Amino acid sequence: MKIKFFKENNKSKLIKKKIIVSLNKILKTGQYTNGPFVKNFEDNFKKFVQTKYCVAVNSGTSALQLSLIALGIKKNDEVIVPSISFVASAAAITYIGAKPVFVDINSNNL
Repeated sequence: MKIKFFKENNKSKLIKKKIIVSLNKILKTGQYTNGPFVKNFEDNFKKFVQTKYCVAVNSGTSALQLSLIALGIKKNDEVIVPSISFVASAAAITYIGAKPVFVDINSNNL
């Protein structure tokens, strides 16, 4: 029996034209952030995930920072962070004035 594997390039051929048209429209306006295209994305995404709110951000670091603010983390609060992680985990904490507290796992039970 021959199994067909998923190929990303096959999928991209199907949506390439639509993506290029959309990107060209955005590039012509210069409204990459805080414009109607981002608002449209946020509206469609919140419907898709069935939530009341959605805020698009420019990076994972910004997403972490916004999450900390939404959780009510304030200046000088301590936030536990894995000792082995990407720098953005700690950076987002320090950006809002909180203090990252690095922890490690117990190798016996994780």
